[in-house]
Amino acid sequence: MLRFIIFFFPAMVDVVIGTVIFVTNLRLIHSGAGAFACTLPVTAWAFGHSFFSFFVAKINNAQRAPFLITCGCAIMALGLLLLIFLNAPGMQLYWMLVTGLGSALFFCSFQVFMKASDKDVHAGLVRSTALYGFAWSCGIASGPFIASFAWGYIAPENGWKYCYWISVALVVFVAAATWPLKYYIDNFHRKIPEPAAAINKSRVDYSRMPDLVWLGWLTAGIGCLSVALIRTIFPYKAGILKISKDELGFIMALVSYSQGFFSLLLVKSRYWMYKIVPMLLFSLCGIAGMVLFWCGTATWQFYLAAFIFGVYSGGFFFCLVFHSLVHPAKSGKYVSWNEVIVGFTGIVAPLTGGYLVDVTGDRNLPFIIAALLIVSIIAVQIMTLRKIDPALVK
Repeated sequence: MLRFIIFFFPAMVDVVIGTVIFVTNLRLIHSGAGAFACTLPVTAWAFGHSFFSFFVAKINNAQRAPFLITCGCAIMALGLLLLIFLNAPGMQLYWMLVTGLGSALFFCSFQVFMKASDKDVHAGLVRSTALYGFAWSCGIASGPFIASFAWGYIAPENGWKYCYWISVALVVFVAAATWPLKYYIDNFHRKIPEPAAAINKSRVDYSRMPDLVWLGWLTAGIGCLSVALIRTIFPYKAGILKISKDELGFIMALVSYSQGFFSLLLVKSRYWMYKIVPMLLFSLCGIAGMVLFWCGTATWQFYLAAFIFGVYSGGFFFCLVFHSLVHPAKSGKYVSWNEVIVGFTGIVAPLTGGYLVDVTGDRNLPFIIAALLIVSIIAVQIMTLRKIDPALVK
């Protein structure tokens, strides 16, 4: 059971990411900045995350992963401390960039570390993917939730500083705990024999399946674009609708909690990642969620939108991680490209969405565009998945 502790690590680091993005955006909103300006901190973080992930791909492997995880946490701690002590609005962009560099190093190396920690290659892959999705989703959901509570209830004036200090403590703990965990996992692998052949026969051998990582990247690219729009443009819309800080935090948290718990439900997955109907149903949930986000005016409608959209994002993120890890020889490079895509969409969506709102005055336009993009990706999924031999997915 102790080896499952590894999944607390992405949860804690994503608490940090969720907190920092939420708090920094909200500080700018309260300062009276426009929609475009309010998207710049998350854009700076996403640029650092995407840019550095590209280079991490060249050095990322299972042997170096613990060291890279520690370095990533150290860089994030530095960025957070700078956000506390040098907190002028213009300087925040630079420190968010530093935080993005650290998060890229952590998440690229952690996924390889996670894959190497599970001795059961095939059954372990699905289990690890589901648990990883659950852990990081609940982590990033808890960030806004914790920030809303600490800032909205405990210290309305300076609560943002407490949020950053909590984040520093979490990344320092992860860095310190990585090496004892690696020691435990190494010993665990030496003590546990290979799974029995009889058991292996009942498990899925994914090595014979086609490499669909490009479809995962395309689907997740559109999905991440939609998620980034919600996280950066919806707080601006919520401010216009006079939704309180704590309620906004709960709505943002529900997107990721729904995503995380749905990912956990996929722990027994076998072949749906290669079939048309499940992918179609997930995409329809994404469209329905976006429709509610742009048409909604009542708080309960936004809660429903968050829940439905979380089902969609849970499905596409599961596919993204699964297809990146299913072929071990390419995993180090693939997971780094995953983070490049996450970061790149985090740049494009806020800048484009904020610009559209400022120029057109229509706070709903970015959500309409995202829904249309999800519709387009459905066609690509259908055209690709229908070519897979049905005998492989029975």
